[in-house]
Amino acid sequence: MQNYNEFLDNAGVSQKVMIQILRQYFPSFTKSICSIVMRPKKYGVSLCPEAEAVLVDVFGPGPGLARPDIDVELPQPRRKENRKKGNRVTVWMNDDLYLRLVSLKTSEEFPTMTALVERAIREFIYRNTQEWLE
Repeated sequence: MQNYNEFLDNAGVSQKVMIQILRQYFPSFTKSICSIVMRPKKYGVSLCPEAEAVLVDVFGPGPGLARPDIDVELPQPRRKENRKKGNRVTVWMNDDLYLRLVSLKTSEEFPTMTALVERAIREFIYRNTQEWLE
């Protein structure tokens, strides 16, 4: 059975470092998941072979892993988003307001909801600052 505490002690690193390393490859790996993984007898949960392979690649082989000799292709770190517009705004609204907004989008011939919202924000900024943004 896995003993990740033994592996980390042998490697001389903390759980915090383990979380930071694994989050580069598995963005949803959190402190709470790590806490569950560190107690396999209680929860019956262990790291997937790919995650163990990442630990072996970073810290070297050691005791406490399920299969330290496993040969697994390491996943690639998540790439940076390649968007021209890198910021997101989320809005929750009631059905009536949403339907009116969709109707306005269609009647004013905006190609996307983003175009409509951007235009509304630009007009709002202009009214408050007298500065038009392109």
